[in-house]
Amino acid sequence: MVPILLKRLSLLSKVVAVLVWLAVMASQTGISQRKANCELSIYGSLKIDVCGNENQRRFILVMSIGNVLRSDSLFGFNFQISYSKDKVKITDALYINTLAEFFDTKAVSINSKEGKITGYAILMGMHPVYGNRPLIAFNGLWISECPDTAIFSVDFIEFTDEFKINIDSLKPTMLYGEVLYSKDKVFELKANKDTISSKDSSVFFDINVKVPKNSRLNEFRINVISDFDAIKIDSVRSLGNDIEFSKYQLMGIDKIDTFKTFFNVKYDSGKTNVVRFYITNNKPNEFVKIIFEPEYDKNCKCVYENTNDTLLTFYEKIINNFKEENNFFEIDLVNNVNIIIYDMIGRIVKELDFGQGFYGYEELESAFKNLPKGIYYVVLFNKNKRFNKREIYVNY
Repeated sequence: MVPILLKRLSLLSKVVAVLVWLAVMASQTGISQRKANCELSIYGSLKIDVCGNENQRRFILVMSIGNVLRSDSLFGFNFQISYSKDKVKITDALYINTLAEFFDTKAVSINSKEGKITGYAILMGMHPVYGNRPLIAFNGLWISECPDTAIFSVDFIEFTDEFKINIDSLKPTMLYGEVLYSKDKVFELKANKDTISSKDSSVFFDINVKVPKNSRLNEFRINVISDFDAIKIDSVRSLGNDIEFSKYQLMGIDKIDTFKTFFNVKYDSGKTNVVRFYITNNKPNEFVKIIFEPEYDKNCKCVYENTNDTLLTFYEKIINNFKEENNFFEIDLVNNVNIIIYDMIGRIVKELDFGQGFYGYEELESAFKNLPKGIYYVVLFNKNKRFNKREIYVNY
């Protein structure tokens, strides 16, 4: 009986030993108890103001796998991340408030030439790291001057054999660089007058131009849109210190409709500058509409929007303008016509005698030569008989 009992105990111990060994192997070969994703994310906003200061262009890149339980047996990991090296710069690793903070040995290498982050973390003790925190995080800086998209992706992540979570997918993230709105980033263009009325065909007017500070504009254009049969732009001058006029170009296909003026930005101070236009009005007594539109290359520039403006010019030619009550003369030729011209209070200011014949408008026009500006009444007599009375406006 004793040998048989010893054989049974020996067999039972072997079975127990095999079960223990299988349990240990199961824990070390990573038999999955649950699945998780390894995700990259940007802490805070996904948008960076590419025209902001350095603090406004900083961000934090986070790598996480969700909540890690104590039973998950996290004793170590290593990884590699790729990023858009021409758009962002990774400055250093951020361990505080991450699971990497609790590992005994950890190191990160940043290769800015290739756009790679590699690193590892190892625990030397007997108790695993756990908690609902990111695995690790990184400080970054947007370095591109242009609006663009930076992409971050996980090349691989590996864990020690004891880890019981199966990583189901590697999820990338993106960071968007934009020119975010600010009232200080508006290109302002304003005419200092809404309407210019002149008795001289040649006039000048000023346009106030304000280029945003730190706009990164090297040059800009002001498109002058008007009826160039009615006006002629004689010259353009910059009266400010920040900008200078360089050239102009006439635009249009069948008809010239745009006068494009080019300016260089010398100093990026954000002050208001004055641009003076000298023009000649070719059509008297007509309002001419002039539209001013700024134009500039927005690629990699810190200008969010712009303002336009419109100006009206009016050239009042010095002429005599007769307005008649009847609007026409009833007779074409009358002999022995006398004309008496009265002012507004009834005084006689001129008397004329047309013995050889009165032809109408031409005689009236000559009758008002050298009279001062005003409103007059004219009475026509033929052989001492009044046959017409007219109200006449004389405008200079």
